[in-house]
Amino acid sequence: MDDNDCWNHTGYTKPDKQKIVLDINSGDENDTTTYLPTLPVPEQPDVSDFLRELSDAQAYEFRAVISVIGILMIIGTVGNSLVLYVHILKFKPSSTRTFVISLAVFDLLCCLIAMPGEILDIRFTYTYTFSASCKIMRFISSFVAIGSGITLMAVSYDRFRRICHPLKRQIGHTQAWYAVFFAVLGSLFCSWPLLVISDPKTVETGFMNITGLECSVSDRFNKTKIPLIYTVFLFIVFMSAFVSMITAYGMIGRAILRQNSFRKRMMSARSRNETVTSILSSSPEANGTRVRKISTTSVNKNFVGDTGNQGSGDSDSDGNTAMSVETRPLPLNRKVSSVSTKRITRSPDDARLRKTTLMLFIISVTFLVSFLPHLILKAIQALDKSFLDGQSSLIKILYNLSVRSFLINSVSNAFIYGFCSPRFRQECKNIFKRMARKRSFSLNSNSFNYA
Repeated sequence: MDDNDCWNHTGYTKPDKQKIVLDINSGDENDTTTYLPTLPVPEQPDVSDFLRELSDAQAYEFRAVISVIGILMIIGTVGNSLVLYVHILKFKPSSTRTFVISLAVFDLLCCLIAMPGEILDIRFTYTYTFSASCKIMRFISSFVAIGSGITLMAVSYDRFRRICHPLKRQIGHTQAWYAVFFAVLGSLFCSWPLLVISDPKTVETGFMNITGLECSVSDRFNKTKIPLIYTVFLFIVFMSAFVSMITAYGMIGRAILRQNSFRKRMMSARSRNETVTSILSSSPEANGTRVRKISTTSVNKNFVGDTGNQGSGDSDSDGNTAMSVETRPLPLNRKVSSVSTKRITRSPDDARLRKTTLMLFIISVTFLVSFLPHLILKAIQALDKSFLDGQSSLIKILYNLSVRSFLINSVSNAFIYGFCSPRFRQECKNIFKRMARKRSFSLNSNSFNYA
């Protein structure tokens, strides 16, 4: 933008800068004096007023971005509060409950602190003078993201053990809290530099060398390699979480496919209710009769290992799991007894385990996908700081939405729980029903009092 745009934006009139020169002959042919007429001094706009108006114009241009973040903040606050209430009061202790509660706390912090900070960042694009707010907002945004990532790494390991090694000792709710504590410490270690390097930074407005302030890396560190080193470090942390989760869930998926394939082969090889007996020998009894000894065919140990966790669920608070296999004895006659084979069926605990694993897998994928636009755009911006120059208003709006895509992760988890967990869905319905009944009772009471 040029000077004319600046003056037009601020409402001030730009004076004519053309110099008027008058030559006046004093009477002496050899003495010519050049006079400059007295011109009004150009009225300079107040810098603070100009920056405020510029920030107002920028906020109006990005009002759609502010509205979206505000809606996400409200939905996320309500949703994560419901998640905390239901899982703390209605669910029994388990590793899954522990991980869900910790993720909800991280998401609630993002909704209550990071999202309002992002709105302030957009609203005061050139007049961001809140140093403490800038530091806290950047720190919390990084803290909740890294904390959620480390927690989801622990979740993937927990799912891996339950699906791929069901007969080993599993992670209980106590061990899960240790993992969450480690996630908090790791997140604090990775995020504390932002409390130092974040601060209002000088930013060019493009008008007559006037500069404003935005929440970014402090001018003290902007010219150093510290921001680049820290960005590379965060990228390595993200890629480590990405690779570990993809590897764990890849192995889980392969194990589930093998289990399903094995189950189908066994079902096609023998009838579900087939009775298998083996006549081992016959021995004489004291009264001269002969009785056949019948033994049943047992399930091989390898079969138990290959079919996965047939009876493990998330309800076991101490982390131990056991196989629950149905048996159906047949009626005994006088001489011969027979027992049916253990039927190869999927127990309710097994179905619940897989549904919980699917829910946590969707949460992990959502976390990874929500950060991809943010990381891609930040990488492009690092390579070309002027790539937004000359772009249309729509492109800039889409950029400001996409660069904050990670905020979606803090809102989506509550919907994933509602979609994948029938119990959570039912508990939420019960809460809303009680609220509706109380509201109806209150209205009826008021009507009665007025009557």
